[in-house]
Amino acid sequence: MRKTEISALILLLCGCLLLTAGCGNEPVSSDPDSSVATTTSAVSTTTADTVLTTTTQTTTATPTTQTTTQTKSAVTTTQKVTTTTTAATSTYPHVALDNPQLKYTGRTMVNVGEVWLDWSACGVEMTVMGGTVEAQLYGVNLGEGARVYMGVYIDGVRTKTFYLENGLNWYTLAENLPKNTVSVIQLVRLTEASMGKASLFDLKVTGKLVGRPANKPHKIEWIGDSLTCGYGVLEEGSASFKASTEDVTKTFAWLCSKSLQADISVVGASGYSIAYNYDGGKEYRMPEVFPYYNSISRDVYTPWDYSLFQPDLVVINLGTNDASGWHGSEEGAVLIREKTKAFLTALRAAYPKATLCWMYGFCTNEYGDVLRQTVEQFAATDGNAAYLTVPLQNVPKNGIGADGHPNVLSNKDCADNLTPKLKKLMNW
Repeated sequence: MRKTEISALILLLCGCLLLTAGCGNEPVSSDPDSSVATTTSAVSTTTADTVLTTTTQTTTATPTTQTTTQTKSAVTTTQKVTTTTTAATSTYPHVALDNPQLKYTGRTMVNVGEVWLDWSACGVEMTVMGGTVEAQLYGVNLGEGARVYMGVYIDGVRTKTFYLENGLNWYTLAENLPKNTVSVIQLVRLTEASMGKASLFDLKVTGKLVGRPANKPHKIEWIGDSLTCGYGVLEEGSASFKASTEDVTKTFAWLCSKSLQADISVVGASGYSIAYNYDGGKEYRMPEVFPYYNSISRDVYTPWDYSLFQPDLVVINLGTNDASGWHGSEEGAVLIREKTKAFLTALRAAYPKATLCWMYGFCTNEYGDVLRQTVEQFAATDGNAAYLTVPLQNVPKNGIGADGHPNVLSNKDCADNLTPKLKKLMNW
């Protein structure tokens, strides 16, 4: 494991300390990930999810060498072909990863021979008529504390939830689709970059691709920490975090984007912040991470091409972790002002036409006044920026997620509060 992978994992697992103290804690509940997908057992998921089953076969896979300083050598692995009937076969027609009928979503990077799928909410969509759809994905599985979970949607309904095994494996996304019916198939990454890298290497479609899925009317990018990523959102009772309890599609960010008919991009990482990370550290914060595709898990500083996703609206939810170790101190306030102004300036350079909105208050109001004053001062000269507050999570009413984080109910409340504010701000 590389140094930054270790650092990111440590940061992620420790980042809950602030929210646990500030938002309350509950007794540990039972392990929701105790049943793992195999030929005889299944992953425990939400009611709407269909669990993947697997069969195994041994193969030798050679991931493509990257031109961005990262090289993965050939590896021999036990391939798990995820399907409800039979293993994938070489007779299936392959779909080139640069096929214009594929729609890549979120902060996704298309490289030579593979597509990096590392950030929350990133993935691929396609419109298919009939047949079966399979994806060959490369993953790194570090155990229940750090696994890459993926979700599959057919026509907007979640049908499968699974995590990536180590190495290069085939997974069935959809099968036996109606012959004369057009279906939109969507593969979405549910867990954040700190959970490990993931790549798409191949697609097989027995049916027919029918045009590219349409873009939504709007585009929103969400920049944040564990709250934006959905850390522990599926847990009940503030048990310790496991990757199976993180799901970006249950967050206020996803819910707001859906209500506002916006394509979504998420750049978020648990434990990170604007000036001080969860432990008060002042190195490798979100402003340092943001300019790169993904330096958190890949240890590769590949500059991100902002032209690939120019949002109409950027919502920044940072400042919660800044309160850890700097509770109201003047030193903390000074650096937060400085870093907030600098980050807003950098975002304006990256997104000249976007509305920049800083939201705060979901789990703490520690530096609310400092952030409000700084954002409003920036907005006075910028002309296209705003500061919005949201209510603190209601723990007595809704309960709580892993390590004191907001759960599904609190995220829905937050989205219900935030959506009309954003709609009014953007005149949508």
